[in-house]
Amino acid sequence: MKTNEVTRPVALLVSVIIPSRNSEGTIGDCLTSVISQTHKSIEILVVDSFSKDSTVDIAQSMGATVVYHDYGRSAQKNWGAKFAKGDYLYFVDSDFKLEPNVISSCLEAIESADGVVIRNQDIPTGSRLSQLIASRRRILSYDPLNVAIRFVKREVFYGLGGFDQELYVGQDTEFHRRFLERGFKMRYSEAQEWHLGSPVNWKGFLMGNLYYSPNVMKSASRDPLYSIKRTNPLRTISAWKKSDPRPSDLLPVVFFGFLSNVTLLIGFFLRLRSSERTNTSTP
Repeated sequence: MKTNEVTRPVALLVSVIIPSRNSEGTIGDCLTSVISQTHKSIEILVVDSFSKDSTVDIAQSMGATVVYHDYGRSAQKNWGAKFAKGDYLYFVDSDFKLEPNVISSCLEAIESADGVVIRNQDIPTGSRLSQLIASRRRILSYDPLNVAIRFVKREVFYGLGGFDQELYVGQDTEFHRRFLERGFKMRYSEAQEWHLGSPVNWKGFLMGNLYYSPNVMKSASRDPLYSIKRTNPLRTISAWKKSDPRPSDLLPVVFFGFLSNVTLLIGFFLRLRSSERTNTSTP
């Protein structure tokens, strides 16, 4: 029997997976931006690395499901994906803030793709370093080798084996490289994410590079040629032509790219020497 009733499409469930560790300073803003999405059919999974601050209390009070897992950010993301019920997975760091239409924009884009890139921007503070980092991030968000899939079909994520669990930095771009190598299609979202956690002074920048440098090198070893191309500071010039930063930022940003690579190398060799000394002194 024919009827005139219109069948309404079922709202697509999106699983938002947020790894956290002592994130009480940003997790509230992050979750508020997720809850405020125009697309309401979402589940929020916070994968906490046994925080010692109020991260878990904040997340639970805001309605997120909290599960616990350690062994680095990649392992946390993979663990969260095991509990996810949605057909789409969206990986959001705990120091991200989303525009209200990010998820709806991704759902529209993924209709003709397997994964979606959301351009990640910085919210600069008053310091010149913070402004320079924000400008560099904005420029590189237009470089195809310096973006990463964060919104992905569930079956594609599992087909690629998830994130490399040995990496706690660069895991997004490493996943992105495998995604493209397997021939999957990507599109860009029209909306943006905003990063809240960049260093605001040179001490924070140097300490961060020192901490991350060994793992950056491990990430680079997965595909050295790809990594050399991706980290070439001169890539900023071609990306700059596609973006809309101030012209006066170009040369400082290129120089900053060289400086960042140098400090990462110094940090790697310092860690290597320290490890050699430890091994030598061990009876």
